[in-house]
Amino acid sequence: MFQVRTLSADEWSLLRDLRIAALKESTEAFGGTAEDEGEWPEAAWQERLEAAVWLTVEDSGVPVGVVAVDDATRDERSDAWVWSWWIAPTHRGRGLSRLMLDSLITTCEAKGWSSMGLGAYESNTDAIATYERLAFERVGDPLASRSRSGTRYIFMRRYLST
Repeated sequence: MFQVRTLSADEWSLLRDLRIAALKESTEAFGGTAEDEGEWPEAAWQERLEAAVWLTVEDSGVPVGVVAVDDATRDERSDAWVWSWWIAPTHRGRGLSRLMLDSLITTCEAKGWSSMGLGAYESNTDAIATYERLAFERVGDPLASRSRSGTRYIFMRRYLST
């Protein structure tokens, strides 16, 4: 049985474990690296957990995916910024992205946000296709990544009423 839930303030170690698993498995999908983030102290993980709403998707209580959403203050093209979206390869293709999206929408609506934005590296064609199936649309030309030199990402946006 699949369930999405919000990580609580004391679950920094679960966030760390999920994020490191994502970085190890999908090395080209994220701006960070498992080596760098694996060195972070507990306080840094607690700060990251407090800076956004973190959701995990679970299979019979076992976490198999993670996603974060926070205020998109650094980007005026959407109200909310979605990031660090990852599902373990063993659980892809089971509709978990849709389940996670439903929880993201609920979270955004509760905060009064009307649109979500995210970035996907041009080479991450599987993620882009998934986001498009979830009604995210490409906006503008690819942009230079701030976290990965020489790499460009596609900005995608989804209005909640879609």
